[in-house]
Parts: sequence; structure tokens; C-alpha cells
Amino acid sequence: MEKTWTVVQFIDEETVEAVPTTWIINNKCYWPPFQMEKIVAAIKKHAEPNTCWPSYDITTFRNSSYDNYRIAREKAKKAEFTSELASDTDNNKIPKRKVIQKKFSSSSDSLAEDTVLRTPPVMQVVHRYFKEIIRQQSYLKTQLWQITDDLRAMKNELLQQNHQQPNANRREQSIFSSFDLPFNSVKDIEQLLEQFLKQPNNFETSVIILYNY
Repeated sequence: MEKTWTVVQFIDEETVEAVPTTWIINNKCYWPPFQMEKIVAAIKKHAEPNTCWPSYDITTFRNSSYDNYRIAREKAKKAEFTSELASDTDNNKIPKRKVIQKKFSSSSDSLAEDTVLRTPPVMQVVHRYFKEIIRQQSYLKTQLWQITDDLRAMKNELLQQNHQQPNANRREQSIFSSFDLPFNSVKDIEQLLEQFLKQPNNFETSVIILYNY
């Protein structure tokens, strides 16, 4: 597909630009919400439009499409300050814009020509939309921090309870609480110990006690 650039006038700002023809749909022009350097690069490279970009009302001109960006850019500059191009919808002259004279060094003239593009106004609705998203993100982040702190406190409490519970069980089910002291002989100790450890709960408790000593 042949790449062409079309000179258009943005109605709200009354500015004239050369844009990729594919950005124009039904008298509206999609405009990338990028920084100026990236906008210039996108126009030069004839980047594909994204329907998520904001679109703006435009007026097109007769015979204003060119297969060379630099030619289209020069035509746009002339059309902005003169009546060289005629509108498809209005044969009246394009209103001339007031020009503020600026001095540029000869080495920066070509760069200035390529980068001086006016960004069409961003709708207030879009600003409010993004501000609301940022506000909601901040609120959700605060909520997540609070939930994390609550979960951490619950975890510490459960760990403390689990640590205290075995201690209580050990006190209640200690091997020494099951014997009648004092022992009469070593043989009595062995027999009583064997009977005590035959109980699964007693055996488990004894292992825990020995492990913690």
C-alpha cells in the first residue's frame, strides 16, 4: 500500500498539519498521545493508527495528499499562513495565525521545521478519566497494605498460639505426671516407661519434649 501524507486543518485549534492519510477516518484524525519527538517520528514513519488514540475534527483540502512527507510538511506550513490550499468543505480563505518571530541558528533551522508540531487539545474527559484511575490505584494500594499488615498480625498470633499449646500439653501430659514417685527400683522405671510409651499420644509428647531440650 502506497504511503501518503495529507494536509489537514484541526478545526478546534485552527492549526494545519501533514499527517499519514491512514490516520484520517470520516473527517476525524487520530492523534497519538505521545511526546513531541515520538509524534514526529510516527508521522514520518507513517505509523499505523491506533483506535485507542484520541480523534479530532478536521477539514481536508482538495489535492492535498502527497507521497513525500517533506513536501506535505512544506504545503502544511504554507497553508497555515496563506490561502494556497482550498478546503473541500469551504472555499473561503484559511484564517491566518499570528506569528511570533523566533530566532534560530542556521544549524538548527532544519530541526526546528521538523519538530514544531502543535498537539491538538486533549479532552478534559480524558484527563478526568486518568486522574480517577490514579486515585483508585492509590486507594487499592493502601487497602492492600492494610490487608497485608492484618494477615501478618494474624499469622504471628497463630504461631504464638501454636507455640503455647504444645507447652500446655507437655505440662499436662508430661511423662513424670503419670508415675508415682519415688521409684522403688530401676526395673520399675523401665516397666512404667514402657507402658507409658505404648500410648501414641504419650509417645508423641515425649518425642516433642526431648526434641525441645
